[in-house]
Amino acid sequence: MKNSHRLYYLRQWFLTIITLGMVLNFLSSTILSACTLELDGQTSMANTVKTASYVFQGTIKELNLSQLVIQVSQYFKGNGPSTVTVTQLDENCGEQIATGQEAIFFIKTDVKQSAPSIITNQELILIQPVSPEIITKITANIDCMAIYHPEQGKVHVPCLAMDHGIGGIYSADLSLESSESLRFAVDSVQLQQPFTIQQPVYIEQLDIQILGSLPVTVRAVITGQLANPCQKIDQIQVVREDNTFNITITTINSSLPDIDCPDILVPFKEIVSLDVTQLKAGIYTVNVNGISDTFELAVDNILFKALINDVNIQVLESIPVKVNAKVKGKFSNGCQQIDQINTTQTDNVFKVTMTTTPPPPPEIACTMALVPFEKTIPLNVQGLKAGVYTVEVNGMSNNQFELAVDNVVDGN
Repeated sequence: MKNSHRLYYLRQWFLTIITLGMVLNFLSSTILSACTLELDGQTSMANTVKTASYVFQGTIKELNLSQLVIQVSQYFKGNGPSTVTVTQLDENCGEQIATGQEAIFFIKTDVKQSAPSIITNQELILIQPVSPEIITKITANIDCMAIYHPEQGKVHVPCLAMDHGIGGIYSADLSLESSESLRFAVDSVQLQQPFTIQQPVYIEQLDIQILGSLPVTVRAVITGQLANPCQKIDQIQVVREDNTFNITITTINSSLPDIDCPDILVPFKEIVSLDVTQLKAGIYTVNVNGISDTFELAVDNILFKALINDVNIQVLESIPVKVNAKVKGKFSNGCQQIDQINTTQTDNVFKVTMTTTPPPPPEIACTMALVPFEKTIPLNVQGLKAGVYTVEVNGMSNNQFELAVDNVVDGN
C-alpha cells in the first residue's frame, strides 16, 4: 500500500516537471522580439503608428552583442536626438539586422516632448524597411485628414508622402478644375514636417554680466559655433538648483536628409537673462553645455517696495488731458528714501512700482520711526483712447480715472 502511494506521488511530480518544462518552452518561444521586421496578423500599421511614441528613419551605425546605435535621419512622429542607442539588445534582434542598414524604427516610451537618446530593447517595438509604401502608411496614420472647402473649390492635404522618394512628409493644396468629374489640379506642394533633430550646441565662451543697482539683473552672454548653416537654435532652458543655474541649449537641423549642408561653422551669440530677484547674497555658478562660470551677489538681491497708504488720481483740465497719481506712504526709518519709480502700461492698466533704498548697515544710526512721504507721479496718457483706466501702485489697484474723449490733439 505504501509502495503504491509512493509510485503515485512520483508520477505526479514527474507530470508536474514535464508540464512546467512545456510551459517554459512555450513562453520562451512566444516572447515577441522587439526587433520584429514584419507585423503579425493581428497588428495593423495604423495601430502601431498610434501606439508608438516616436517614429523615425535612420541608419544602423553600430551593432554588437549589447547595443544598437542608430543615426537618425528624420522623425515622422515626434522629434528627438540625432543618435538613438538601444541597450539590452535581444539576440534575435542582432540576427535580423546589420550595420549600415537603413530602416524605420518605432519606439514606445513614457518620455514626453522629445525621444530619449538611450532606450531599452523592450521599447523598440518594430523595425520596418524604408520604402514609399511604408512611409505612405505612416503618413496616413498620424492624425492627418484632407479638408475640402466647396465654396472655394479648394482642397488642403496636410500629410502627403512622395512615391518617388523619402524626403519627408509634405502638404499640398489643390484647386477644383471640373465639378462634374471632381478633377483637381495641384497648386502647390511643400514640406509639412521639416527635418528636425535636436543636437547639442558647441559653446566657446560664457560671460556673466551684473547690471544696475538693487535689485540687480544678471545675464549670461553665450557665444559659440553652429556646425553648419542648416543648424538653428531650437531651445534654451534655464533651471536653478540651489546656487547653480543650469542652461541647456539645443539646436535642430532644419534641412532635408538628402540636402548636404556645407561644412562651414556659423558663429552665434545668445543673451540669457537669469532670474536673481529675491536671491540671498552669495556665489552662484552658471553651467552652459559643460562650460561654467561664477558670479557673486554682494548683498541680498531683494526688491524693497515702499509702503503705500493712499493713491489719489488727479485729472487735469488741459489739452491734451494730463493725469497724475498722488501717492502717500511711509518709510520704515529715517534713512530710507525712494530709490526708483517705474511705470508701465498694458491695455487700460497702469502699473507703478516704487522701490526704496535697502536698510542701512547696523553701524549707521537711523531714527526708528515711521516717516511719511508724498510723491506725485505723472502718467503718460497722451494719445490714449476714451475709456476707463486703472492705476496700480505697489499692488494697490483700487484707483481709476476716465477719459471722456480720445486724448489726442488735432493734427497728431
